[in-house]
This record gives sequence, C-alpha cells and structure tokens, in this order.
Amino acid sequence: MRIPIVMVSDDNFISQIRVAIWSMRKSTCKEAFLEITILCLKELGESSRKRLQELEAVFLNLSIRFYEVDFQIFSRARPMGHVPVASFYRLVIADVMKEYEKCLFLDGDLIVNTDLCALYSQDIGEFYIAGVRDNEFLYDPDAAFGHLENYGFKDYYHYVNAGVMLFNLTKLREDHLQERFLECMKIDFPYMDQDILNKVCEGNIKLLELKYNFFSRCKTAGCYSASDKKKINGKTWEILHFAGYDKPWQNIRVYGAQEWWECAKEALEEEVYQTMYLEAVRAVEQSDWSYILERCAQVKEIMIIGYSRIGIDVLTSLKRSGVTAELYYCDNSIRKQRLSDENIAIYSIEELAEKHPKALWLNTSQRSYQEINRQLKGLGVEKEQIITYRHKNDAYFEMLEDDFFEYEIRQKEIKLEGAEIGRRK
Repeated sequence: MRIPIVMVSDDNFISQIRVAIWSMRKSTCKEAFLEITILCLKELGESSRKRLQELEAVFLNLSIRFYEVDFQIFSRARPMGHVPVASFYRLVIADVMKEYEKCLFLDGDLIVNTDLCALYSQDIGEFYIAGVRDNEFLYDPDAAFGHLENYGFKDYYHYVNAGVMLFNLTKLREDHLQERFLECMKIDFPYMDQDILNKVCEGNIKLLELKYNFFSRCKTAGCYSASDKKKINGKTWEILHFAGYDKPWQNIRVYGAQEWWECAKEALEEEVYQTMYLEAVRAVEQSDWSYILERCAQVKEIMIIGYSRIGIDVLTSLKRSGVTAELYYCDNSIRKQRLSDENIAIYSIEELAEKHPKALWLNTSQRSYQEINRQLKGLGVEKEQIITYRHKNDAYFEMLEDDFFEYEIRQKEIKLEGAEIGRRK
C-alpha cells in the first residue's frame, strides 16, 4: 500500500515534523510506503530540507518531497494567535496532489501510535473530507455553539478538527472546492482554515473515531464515555494531537509529553534534542509563580507587557506578594496607551526598552508572546531578562499529567496566598 501524506512546515518547525514522521513510520507496517509531501515556501532552508530527507536513509519505504506553494495565493489569509499563515496551505491540497485520488493530512504537533494503513483505508465514499469531531468543541459546548451560530454553520455534529484529515481529492477537484476555499480566506474565521474546510464541505463530512485525533488538552473531558476514558487514560489513543497553546517542547508537564520526548530522543540529533529539552525545562520553570517571585525580588524595575485582565492580575498579585520593584505597564496597542491618565500609565514597549535597559520583562500576552519576544530581542533586551508568563486557567490544569497536578496546584496557592496576605495588610 502506498499512503500519500501531506504536512506543512517552515524552518521553525522541522524538529517537530521530524518527530511526527518518525512516529508514523515506526508505527505503520513496514510494507506500506509512506509518500510524504511537505508544503512550504521556496525560502525553506536547505539544511531544514536535508534534516527531513535524512530519514529516507533511516527507514525503508519512506519518501519525502517538498512542494513550494505560491505565497501570493495566501496574501488574504488572516492568521489568528499563535497559528501561522502556513496553516492555510492545506487549502490547495487538491491541486498539489493531482496524481492521487485521496490522501491523509497530518499536523506536525502530534505523534502516531497506530498503523496508518487502517486510517488511510477508510471508505470516504462521496464525502469531501473525513475527520474527528473537534475535541475542544466537545469539551466546551457553549463556546462551540456560540462560534458555529455566529458564523452560520448548520451542521454542528459534523464539525471536525483539521489536524488529522482524509481528503477525497477526486471529489474536491470535481466540484471545484479549492476556489471556494481560497475565496473564504477573506473572512475573519477564528479557527482559520479549519473553519473554511468545515464551512465549504458542510453536509459532506465523514466522522472518524476519536482515537485518530485525540487532544492532549482534553484528556479528562466529561463528554466521553467511560470506555473511551479508560482507553485514553490507558494511553491506547492512536494519534495524540498537542493542539492549542501548550506543546510538549514548551511544557514538559502536559499530558503525553513523556511519550513525545521518548520519540524525540530517537528521532532528533543529540545536540538538537538536548537544546530543545533544556529550553522546555527552562520555559516550564519560568511559569512557576515561586520562580517569578524570586526573579522579581532581584530587580528594581519590572515591565508588565500587556494591559489586559491577565496583565492587571499579574501586577496586582506581585504587589500583594510583597514585590517592591517599580512596576510599569506597556502594550503595543496605541488605543490602550491612550487610556493613560494621572492614575495609570501605559507605555509603548519601545519607550520602556530605551529608558530601562536593565529591567525584567514579564510578557503576559497569551497569543502574541512569540512575536513580542522577538520584538524585545530586536530592541536589545537579553533573553535572560524576559519571562513568558503562562496564565494557568482551568483548561491548563485539565491537560496536565497527573504527576504534576499537585505541584501546579501548590504554585497557584502561592499566588493566591500572596493576594490574601496583601488583603490582610
């Protein structure tokens, strides 16, 4: 069996793609030939391409090719949050894979623990696409209904996640759906290309079993049956998808991170693995409130990036915890900067970076934190001066591995106890 698989990558995501490919090749029967097409821009570096193609020498029955998409096609695309424009590339899949009748699409932020022959062999019939109902929508039905109603969806039951999909390429081409996909890019869909695929294909979507695209962040969702929970908690999922904000290479405490890092140890070069792992450990340690308080006690000036509910909570909690450093708000939004008055000042990031070069920066943005960190670096702020703050809401605690739950709860208590002490004073 020849299994065509499409993935998307840029230079920043090669290691994750390599881990995903490694997991699927090891899990799929040796006789099956995996033909992997990487959608990318022509700017994708030769060293990045080489790192993936090296796997052809490691495994039998594996080929990796690169298809350079025309970036101008996606000039109208409207990316949201931490998801890059590259996510839209899958909308041209029918044109890219002209020689195939159907293909699999797999995100790079997942690991495979099943023979992909079974998934690829699913009878797609006259359906345009096949996928798994979006786990997050199942977990938060009120938000799901609100979103689907706002954007005119009619078939709530068959709304699927785009991270693992089976495409009926013949049917897509016959009905000229690619043109409709690209036309929809001008709409501000919150879930971007996923919304587009579901909207255009509505009424012709086949559902796959939950096990083929299980979200690490929804491991205890109450909407699943007892038998499903037993299978999932027993790690008999077949494809584990690290959808959303927290990835195992950013947070070693999330559900399934151990399995991802075990695969990464095999798939990645030793130096790359060690560097990534140390970065992940550093990132998760920085998210601990005890660490933040320790760092804040060592400086005289602290810049809170993000004048928002989260940013205000961070500044207030630091004061109530006894932090004596000078605290400043800053934000890239000019509208927020104009809220400044005699009681509160909201500065631009550029102004504070110039006036306070030795300050500690707490980046409280939950969506644009990567762009802001790059902005700070461009302004001359050292990496050691930046803490990327993770707001730990209920959803965060739901996706933790059980071994870390009590520790994280204690960190939350430290933050709250500081607030209680402040109120008593």
